[in-house]
Amino acid sequence: SLVDVSYTFCSAYFNIYNFQSQSVSIYFIEQMCYNICDLSFEKGGEAMSYKIADFEINGAVFDLDGTLLDSTDVWRDVDIKFFKNRGREVPADYFERIKSMNFPTAAVFTKNEYNIKESIDEIISEWFSYAYDAYANEIELKDGAFEFLHRLKDAGVKLAVATASDERLYTAVLKRHNIYDLFDVFCTTEQVKRGKGFPDIYLLASDSLGLKSSECMVFEDIAQGIKGATDGGFKTCAVYDKHSHEFFTSKEPKADLFIEDFKNI
Repeated sequence: SLVDVSYTFCSAYFNIYNFQSQSVSIYFIEQMCYNICDLSFEKGGEAMSYKIADFEINGAVFDLDGTLLDSTDVWRDVDIKFFKNRGREVPADYFERIKSMNFPTAAVFTKNEYNIKESIDEIISEWFSYAYDAYANEIELKDGAFEFLHRLKDAGVKLAVATASDERLYTAVLKRHNIYDLFDVFCTTEQVKRGKGFPDIYLLASDSLGLKSSECMVFEDIAQGIKGATDGGFKTCAVYDKHSHEFFTSKEPKADLFIEDFKNI
């Protein structure tokens, strides 16, 4: 990691200049090491923080679809196939109404709102069959996401997923991109009572990381997510997605940061 590299460099530096006093050498090596990495070092060696703009964080909570994953087109296609099979067009506001819902909640809403004859389980199964191949083989990460996650992990920041997606879907895509093991915890909206317009899933994520909400930043692409995280006391970063363009350009609700991608954060 960057910490190990800088520690080796600093140790060599002190040996060259004969800073051999044991009472000071280790202390100064540690300080130079963490200054080089732009990290904060706390006693015990466990809690480290990473600075993003003017915000110092110990934990990062990521939404997946539309935030880390360039996947929202997949769900548009799922909606088109689902309604086409029933001889219908996708209702104009359908995507906006369900995008913060998990599978069971969205299935109940869809069945009741549009008089779908199939059962909730059958609706979910149909959606899953359309989506799985894309998650396992096609969906890409947002620009810079892979490198950014590794920078956070190397800095000792704890990482969590907070998603409405099915575990089988996010596991397939995260493992394909070799980032699954970077995350310390995975939380889904099925584990909490309320959806992403509320703090519940983000608080579950920070609690699972052993951190306070004020120590974490939430990364989201939808207005409901930013509002829920803000209400929970989190720092927030809005990530641009073409399907959330209106929210991103209006900047309401207000996030602490707005980014186009993860390249320069």
